[in-house]
Amino acid sequence: MINSLYRCFTERDCLDLTLNPLVLTDSKELTTLGCKVEIDDAAVFRQQELFAMIDYTQMVYQERIAKISDLCYVALSGNIGVISNSAGLCMATNDLINIEGGSPANFIDLGGQAYHE
Repeated sequence: MINSLYRCFTERDCLDLTLNPLVLTDSKELTTLGCKVEIDDAAVFRQQELFAMIDYTQMVYQERIAKISDLCYVALSGNIGVISNSAGLCMATNDLINIEGGSPANFIDLGGQAYHE
């Protein structure tokens, strides 16, 4: 099982591959009752068949638009929206909002795509 997990992790460009819980059945077989897999977005060109299986209807609207637009978006529980052109700046801005007593509603990084003509 460990060899198969390692092979899956490396061949499928996994960022996370979690089996939980791992159980021993009455027939002495090792199996899992749950699994979480996260594939590196930068590997889409190698993992096209996996990315083709994404069910965008299972994402909230904001996450779906961000994914389709190739943006990094994380919903948070606050009420102050943040749009940034770099992940570090977005994190720093969200930290400052918290320090000043506010609550960020999101983390959205445009990844250097924003520009002014």
